[in-house]
Amino acid sequence: YLGHINQPTFGKTTASNTIQFGLPSELDTSLAPFTLKDANMYLFYDGYVGDTTQPVTISVHTLNSPINTSIIYNSNYIPSYTNSIIGEVSNYLIQPNTPKKLRDTDTAMITGFIKFPIDLAYANAVKNLLETGNITNDTLFNSKFPGLYIEPSSSQLGNTMIQLDLTNLSGGIYLTLTDKKGVDQIFFLSFSSSDFVHTSLIQDYLGTTVNAAVESGQSPFEDKLYIQSQAGVKTEVT
Repeated sequence: YLGHINQPTFGKTTASNTIQFGLPSELDTSLAPFTLKDANMYLFYDGYVGDTTQPVTISVHTLNSPINTSIIYNSNYIPSYTNSIIGEVSNYLIQPNTPKKLRDTDTAMITGFIKFPIDLAYANAVKNLLETGNITNDTLFNSKFPGLYIEPSSSQLGNTMIQLDLTNLSGGIYLTLTDKKGVDQIFFLSFSSSDFVHTSLIQDYLGTTVNAAVESGQSPFEDKLYIQSQAGVKTEVT
């Protein structure tokens, strides 16, 4: 999940995501040097909870260091990440059933995705590293570009959570590059090939409020009084 829910009785839950890259494709370095034309990130979702009339601002940050994939992290884990924003969508309204195009030249329409323009300085740094031809696996790449932290911005939390589809083969960062022959190429950093994806759930439940609600006869097992984690485990207030 990604977003923010404020349940009137049981409090707030905020969900953010950490994603580390995989390298599903390689650049043909014989066609270097490349010129970066643009860079975008596509994030897909296949469901939502909450009020779709309330906009949300979502920002993308870079991690300070690679994630240790041999460690099991708790659901409330938040990694160390930079304050600077490399991509942001402001005042986004969830549109799960409204077909859109990924690119203007596409003919197919797709539902449930958000397009983030990515900072060109960051994209150029990725391009420059790939251009050397020395990056051959995920570990080497993640040592230079540790991954991303995606969060609902505190400036506009909205009141909706989207259910991310990080297995979507089209989800990730696209670099549009022009090679030395003037031909456009796409380099794709896929989320679906990542070794590490983690959803952070921060729950701000007030014990006194919950106790008062239960004592007044409200059941904590009523509709939508839980948050489902990425593993499919339900956390219920008791």
